[in-house]
Amino acid sequence: MDKLKIILSWSFGALVLLIVLAFSTTARNSSFVSSENIKVEIEDVDGQYFITSDELKKEMIYELDILDSLSLEEINIKMLEESLDNHPSIRKAEVYSKLDGSLRVAVSQKQPIARIQSSTADYYIDEIGDSMALSSNYFASVPLVNGLVNAKTRKKLHQFLTLIQQDPSFKDFIGGIKILATGEWLLYPKHGDHKIIFGKPTDSKRKLRKLKIFYLNKASTKAELDEIKLLNLKYEGQVICRKH
Repeated sequence: MDKLKIILSWSFGALVLLIVLAFSTTARNSSFVSSENIKVEIEDVDGQYFITSDELKKEMIYELDILDSLSLEEINIKMLEESLDNHPSIRKAEVYSKLDGSLRVAVSQKQPIARIQSSTADYYIDEIGDSMALSSNYFASVPLVNGLVNAKTRKKLHQFLTLIQQDPSFKDFIGGIKILATGEWLLYPKHGDHKIIFGKPTDSKRKLRKLKIFYLNKASTKAELDEIKLLNLKYEGQVICRKH
């Protein structure tokens, strides 16, 4: 008899829990969407915010069209996510609802690695090599690239910038890159008043290794660095240095 009472008690408890959950889900789904119950979480990437919570809310409100008369169950979550994914600063958006009736969106941002600037275009290249529109919210401190930038050179540029991002010695080293009509590159370091003839973007690892050794042995102080006018990495096995 005691065993039967325990089974009945557990069964009744489970039934009550199911009823409460069903009621909560119904109440949540029938909640109307408003700007107050849209909650935004934006992934922080080194303190960079190319999109703000308010901007993202406005984007969602525009997509939802009518607020205060649209319930959570009427929202097409998949379509809303796809729409937010098309934002120029968003890598991926995840939209979901909570038991409290709020609509949540979690966003991961694109990460720029260079800025392309010419008379006809001004945009970023992101971490996977795609174009990324500039943002009015944040200015990224990335190398400025000008000159002959096309699909082929942009692919080489992405490979090169990914390579230097992986080396702590060069991660914050390059301030600018000029791509010449000959296919050769000029690098402009952030430190020192000199430029580097990199040549064509081939054998980049070897050239960077030569450059690192040169700086360690020949330009380890600010005074030595300030004397340099030009470095040439084009020739195998040597670094040609021209001083002021």
